[in-house]
Formats: sequence, structure tokens, C-alpha cells
Amino acid sequence: FRKDAKELFISIFYALKSDYFKAIITMLDEATRLQQWVTFEVALFALTCVEMEATNIVKNASQSGPQAGAIRDALILLISQLAVNPLFGSNGMVMISGIDLVAHYAKLLPMLELFNSYEKSEGHVNLLERGLQCTLAGMVSPLTQKNAANGIKRICYACAKELEKRPDIVRHLIRTLEGAIETGLQSESRQEIIEGIMRIISRVRDPVLHLNLLTSLLNPGIIRLKEKVYSGN
Repeated sequence: FRKDAKELFISIFYALKSDYFKAIITMLDEATRLQQWVTFEVALFALTCVEMEATNIVKNASQSGPQAGAIRDALILLISQLAVNPLFGSNGMVMISGIDLVAHYAKLLPMLELFNSYEKSEGHVNLLERGLQCTLAGMVSPLTQKNAANGIKRICYACAKELEKRPDIVRHLIRTLEGAIETGLQSESRQEIIEGIMRIISRVRDPVLHLNLLTSLLNPGIIRLKEKVYSGN
């Protein structure tokens, strides 16, 4: 069903372009107002389906004209509000679709935040932080951890240049990883998050900070390995 739906959504997007995003944003607003999580989840999925096509338009703004700006503005609005939308955390399906949406559009986050920061207002939020907030929310449940781990990795890779300047965020990612490991995070998901964090750390030029972050990431794993060796497990 989802595969057929994706093909249909892509066809509709080709016909409507930025009006597709406007329609879906309206659908999300209405679903939020009426507390209809099924509609909300489908709307998020519909936006994720056209990520490749929408990204191409936004990245080629000089050729796309107003279409690129309209799609960009819709994504800024969506990502800035998703993590704090009451329906986002209403159940696992909605959270997975929200996390997947942010993960798929991760490559646009630096550009979106650049435009977002031009128009800073009293209610301005950092889109990289909001994107990570969405993915990190999924780390609390085994049902959403796999998608969350993939989302974290994608954001780390796409935004490494920006995140290397935010050791506070890197440390928070490390703490989140350790907490999830203690509650049984699967090996594949663990590896994805470690790869993402390492991508950021590898860009840190300050040798003291680099070593500090690297030690924070690796030491807990080394300690766990020693404990297993000594216990004979």
C-alpha cells in the first residue's frame, strides 16, 4: 500500500509542486486542530515521499524560482513546529513518520537554518536543534529507536560542519547513546549513532576538545568490554 501511495504522491507533486506542500501543511494544521493522528501521520508520510523531488527544486532555486522558496518556507515551518506538536508523540507510528521526514530532509537543514536565521524573531528556533529533538525523542522507545538512530546519523552527516561548533550537542548525543545502550539499544542502531557522532568529532580541530569528545564517546564502551572480559561473559 505504501509503495503504491508513494508513486501517487510523487505524481501529484509533479503536478502541484509547491502547492502540494501548502495543501499538506493545511492538512497537518487541520489534523492537529481536530486531534486526528491518522491524518497527521499520512500527511507526514506524503511529504517524505517527495523528498528527492522537493530537494532538487530547493537546491536549484535559480531555476525553480518561487517554487523553491515556497517549499523551503513550508519545510522551515514544519520542522520548527513538529517536535512540539502534541500529535508527534501521540503514538509510535506518528513518531516514526515524523522522524523519517526529518531524516530524509536532513541534507537541507543547514540551508533551511540559514534562511531561517535571516528572519529571526522572538519565537525563532534553531532548525538543527529541532530536527535533532525530533529524532532524539524516538530513542526512548524500542519501537522507534531504529528510525531514530538512522535519523541521528543522517543529521550528523548532513550537518557535521555546523555541529562541530556545538560540543554541547555532541555531548548530549553521547549521553543519549549511553542511556539507550543501558536499556538495550540494538547493535545496528548503536553503530549508526556512533558513526554519526564520529563524523562530527572528526571535524573538530581543537586537539583538546577533540580528545575530550572522543574519550567521552569511547570510554563507556571500553569499560563495558572490560567488565564482560572479567566476568567471563
